[in-house]
Parts: sequence; C-alpha cells; structure tokens
Amino acid sequence: MKTAFIASLAAAAVVCAACSNADRDPFGANGSNAPSTDSTTALTVTPAADTVMVGDSVRFMVATHDSQPVSWEVGDSTIARIEGQGSNWVLLVAGRNGATTITATSSGRSGSAQLVVIERVPVASITIKHSADTLTAGDTASADTVTAGDSETFIATPRDAQGNPLSGRSVTWAVGDSSIARVEHTVRQTALVRALHQGTTTITAMSEGKSASAQLVVTAPPPVASVSVTPPADTVVVGEDSVFFSATLRDAQGRQLSGRIVTWTISDTSVARIVSSYGPHAAFRPAKPGSAVVTATSEGKSGTAQLVVIVPPPVASVTVSPPNDTAQVGEDSVSFSATLRDAQGRQLYGRIVTWTISDTSIARIVSSYGPYAAFRPVKAGSAVVTATSEGKSGTAQLVVIAPPPVASVTVSPPNDTARVGEDSVNFSATLRDAQGRPLSGRLVTWTISDTNIARILFSGGPYAALRPVKAGSAVVTATSEGKSGTAQLVVIAPPPVASVSVLPPNETVAAGDTVGFRVILRDAAGNPVYGRSVTWSVGDSSVARIEQTMGAEVVLRAVQEGTTTVTATSEGKSGTAQLVVTAPGPVASVTVSPPVDSSLVVGDTTFFVATLRDTQGNQVSGKAVTWTISDPSVARIEAATDQWAEIRALKVGSATLTAASEGKTGTASVVVR
Repeated sequence: MKTAFIASLAAAAVVCAACSNADRDPFGANGSNAPSTDSTTALTVTPAADTVMVGDSVRFMVATHDSQPVSWEVGDSTIARIEGQGSNWVLLVAGRNGATTITATSSGRSGSAQLVVIERVPVASITIKHSADTLTAGDTASADTVTAGDSETFIATPRDAQGNPLSGRSVTWAVGDSSIARVEHTVRQTALVRALHQGTTTITAMSEGKSASAQLVVTAPPPVASVSVTPPADTVVVGEDSVFFSATLRDAQGRQLSGRIVTWTISDTSVARIVSSYGPHAAFRPAKPGSAVVTATSEGKSGTAQLVVIVPPPVASVTVSPPNDTAQVGEDSVSFSATLRDAQGRQLYGRIVTWTISDTSIARIVSSYGPYAAFRPVKAGSAVVTATSEGKSGTAQLVVIAPPPVASVTVSPPNDTARVGEDSVNFSATLRDAQGRPLSGRLVTWTISDTNIARILFSGGPYAALRPVKAGSAVVTATSEGKSGTAQLVVIAPPPVASVSVLPPNETVAAGDTVGFRVILRDAAGNPVYGRSVTWSVGDSSVARIEQTMGAEVVLRAVQEGTTTVTATSEGKSGTAQLVVTAPGPVASVTVSPPVDSSLVVGDTTFFVATLRDTQGNQVSGKAVTWTISDPSVARIEAATDQWAEIRALKVGSATLTAASEGKTGTASVVVR
C-alpha cells in the first residue's frame, strides 16, 4: 500500500510538470513563470526526485560551472522548509505530506527537482538478530552463547504493520542483568554487547513502544593450558632501542586465548630490562653483554625465550652524502647525512655523530640530529663539512654562490576589474634573472598609483591583495632590486538594488515558536546581488518580534495570535512577506524517553527527554515542563529544561521520573544497580 501511494504521488508530479501553461501544477508554480528548460542554460538539480517522511531531512545539490552563488526556493513551504544551505546545496526538512518543487537559480539559469513527503509509518514490530537466531516481538529465543570477555553483535529491525523494514528509527537497548553483560556501544540499530560474567540474561531492543528480546548465555572462559613465547631466541646489540617478544596462550584443545593477564619477567635484569609490557606483548632494552631467559606467565602456565646481548661493533668508516653540493646565498638550508659502517660494511645506528664546518663565515649549522645536519648559506665561497663518530670521519664539499640579480618583474594578472565593495583583488609578481629563470626569496615592494581607487590590504613577498574603494582606474606596481612590473586595475561601481524578495512569502507558526525569513536582492537585469545592507522590520511587534538578524536572514519569535508583515529594505527598495501566528494547541500527551534506564551505577548521570503532543499528535513546543522524581534518595534531578532533565544516580534502587505540562504527565523508570 505504501509503495503504491509513493508511486502515484511521484507519477502525478511528473505528469503535472508537463501540463500546458494554462494549468497550474501541484507544486505551486504557474507554467508561465516556470524556469527555462533550455538544455544549454538549465541547471541540473540532484536528485531529480526524492521521497521522504514527515520530519525527515533531505539534501539537494546543483552543479554550476562558475563561482556565482545559488539561490533556492521551495514551491510550498508548508510541505518542506529550508533548514540550511551552502554554495551549491540546500537542506530541507519535511513538514507535512504532499508534493512540491525545489528550484535552484544562479546567473539567470534555473533548474528544479520534485519532492514527495509522506506520513511517517509507525513501528508495529521489531525483529532482533544475533549470530544464532532471528527473533520477533513475543517469540522465545534460542540462546546465543558466548564466553566471558568476548562480545556479540545484535541487530534490531523495526517493521511496519506489513512487515516492511523501517530505517532511521531510534532504537534503545537494555540488558536484563548488567552484571552478566553490558552494552558496549550502539551504532544506529546495532548494539555490541560485552559478556562479563557467567550466567544467563536477556538483550532487549525498544523502538516507539515496541520491543523484542534475545537470550544471551555467558559461559566461563577455558583455563590456560600452554604458553609459547616468540621469537624463541633473539640476539641484539647493546645500545639498540629495544627487542620485542609476544606470548601465545592456548587451552587444552589448542585454541588460542585472548584477554588473559600475562606477567613478564627476565632472569638477569643487568643484561636487559623490561621497558614496556601490555598483555601478551613486552619490550626489553639491552643493557650489557650476556644472556638471559625471558618468561611469560598466565594462570600458572609459563613459556620462555632466550635473549643474547652482544657488544656493538665499532665504527670503521663514515660517508657523508651528498659528497658535493652547491647552494645560493639566501636559500633556507642545505642538508647532509652521514652513513656509519663497521669493518664488515654493515650499516650502524644509534651512534653519536658530531658535525663541523671548516668556515662558519661561508655557512653555519642550523640543526643537527644524529646522522643528519642542515647548514644555512651565509656568503659566497667554499667549505668542508665533516661528520665524526668514534674517531672516524667523513667529509663533503659545500660551495656557496652569490644569487643572480633580478632582471625582470611580471605582475599577474596584467589587467583586472573589480566592483566597489568586493572583498579583495589579488596580484602576484614573478621575478626572473637574465636567463629567464624564476627567482624566489627576494624582497618585493607593492605600490598603487591612486590610493583613492584601491588600497593595499596585504602584501607578503610576491603576493598582494587590494581592496576596491571607489570607481576609477589605477596602476599596481611590484618592485624588486630596482626592477618593476605593472598591472592595470579598473574599479567599477556596483549595480544598485532594483528589487527585494522575502522568502517564504507566507508562513504560519504557533505562538512561542520561531520562524526564519531570508531576502534575495536583484539588480535591474534580475541578477542576484550580495554584500548589501539589509534592514528588517515587523508590522506588528505585538504579534511577532525580531529575535536575530544575520544580514540577508532574520529569525522572528511568534508572540501572540494574529497576522503581521515582515519587511526587508535595501537601498530604498523593499519586499514583504506575511506571517500568521496561531494559538498553540493544548498539551494532550507527554512522553518521556527512554521509558526505562537500567544501566546506571551509583555516581552515573543520564538524560531523559520529554515530548509534548497535541490532540492531533503534532509535537508542541514552548510549553513549560515540570520534572519530579518519586525517590530523591535513589536519584536526583541535576538540571532540567522544558525539553530534558539530567539525572544523577545516588544509591541502589528504583524511582519514577515524571514530566508534567498543562495537567498531562509522562513517566520513565530509573533503575540504579
């Protein structure tokens, strides 16, 4: 039934979109005012059509080939409203069932998509699945058996009355006995349960008042029967950072065990010492030549490995790389590295290396770390770089040359046009020597011929940003070492605001709620204009008042029942929208969620949320909610608002939390273990 209903709505949307200009389509757009569908200019909105439930959000995107901003409009704002938007996307929230169009406009081009909103289908049942069984509400479960310390995944699937799975529904998980197992974490409709102690308990999934349970049997873990250490033998050199061992634990059937406590020891701590151990892994630091036994023990069973520590071989040779290098004065640094080898040519590590340079007026050491060193060129000349370790040395030749002078300066772009009020316009300078090679690291000075036209906001090396001030033209100049390059900057006056549109044009809200409006400014050619000052006003401030303004957007607070106008004004042009404020409906029911929280231990805190609804089941906001708890010695209310309450567990026991509004109440159970 639901599938057929969705298909019929989508078909109606497509057929009506193709009706003649004399007909009005079901999405509220007259054919004569529909955006152009010329394939060479139309924008493409994705998805082209979508179906969501009341209360859900949906995102639409549009692809543009320029950086011009995109404005979005909804054909019927009572069906869906704009929640947020970016440079090429919009986020909508579905308000009521029906169909509407979503239109994107940029630089005179438009594109649209269809949105169908259907009523939210209630949860009728839940199935819960684990590795052993799939259960439906009211079923008796075959047990799922795991070992203490292990974890098991449970998946809940809310379903409608026809058994169709429902996605995006909130699922709450509970464990019957939290001493046997606990919910480790949840992701959407999945829960990871950790087995703690031997015993039997139930795992329950709840969604919208429906639930299903599975039985979990936790068995005692098998004892450790054997321990083996790998590698069984290892040889290291004094001075090496560390050597690693790992222990493998197995039961009497040879199955590998995890999560057990492992203790590490070494027979001679003067040969090597433990620097770290974590479960079945340990690291040892060699201290002096000799041998020692490494032992791993778990539940009375042990395994061993032999560790031999030998004297490190001496350094026999030092090689510096590169053997020759050339650098220019003013370059940041030039780097060298030393390779140490023993008499057999094997590379050595962890030895102290000392770096020197024969002439510190040519270059100086800016950093050295073990076998690496960096030198800063100071003046033209040559010097010898030396690396020394254990009396052995290696050298490299460093030649420092004078940098070539700047021969030409080019400014890019050579011409640019900007409007008054734009943030900035950017230029860059390219410096070259007489052979046309690009140069870097040179001082560049930026100037402009007329600071009344534009002024320099920022300059850093070969880059500069200028702020347009008034209409006119000026020359931008970059100078380095007596050479200059120029560019022409033309600043034009921005087009005036010709029309102001306030969206949505009509809106209805209940007293106490907030509502947002936004403005679109256009020039005489119909192009959107930005960065202009906008003033907002309300015709009757006793009906609604301005809560917050953000340039082209405003948020109003509905005060009392009535009708008023919302006006946006920019550069002498104005646009209006109508706001109707209705009396809020009385509270008909109060629901507290979660309905039960049995996961608390003394000292924990948790949150409960109150949902108020009117006689039609619509959610009501802006009403005062009073929170009370039946036994404040078991748990107390730490903090509370009209939407939520924070509860702190004080002692073992149970209490009832009550939320009341306009004579209606809702309750939840608080269980402290």
